[in-house]
Amino acid sequence: MTGASGPTGTALPGGADGTISAAPVPPWKPAPRAPGLGPFDLVPARHPDLVLGVGQSAQQAAARLQAFLAGLLRLPGPVAAVTHGRVTAELLRNLLGDDALPPGVLAAGIPPCAITTVDDLNPVMIASVSHLR
Repeated sequence: MTGASGPTGTALPGGADGTISAAPVPPWKPAPRAPGLGPFDLVPARHPDLVLGVGQSAQQAAARLQAFLAGLLRLPGPVAAVTHGRVTAELLRNLLGDDALPPGVLAAGIPPCAITTVDDLNPVMIASVSHLR
């Protein structure tokens, strides 16, 4: 995973020994969009491979998230990963297939702040918003 701070940011690639080293990240300009929308909010579910100005499609980001989760399979304890709802929807597409997704996940997307729980790459809770009530 890569971290960024400010307009130029700093990438934090993990080394083979588990250490983190900083490398400069070139400045980038976000693609113009409507106020309050993230880059994946403009991508309809039927275009998961569309690459926006931020350089990665929702499907590519979902594949990275899936690889991250797969790398945690043998580690003890819970881990939280925060991501965009469209990326979560694409991850669920990868893990379950379109036909097994709950109705509305592709059409309406994952609600903001929803929690999806995955155990050993098996979704056990999808887009729960009960904690927001």
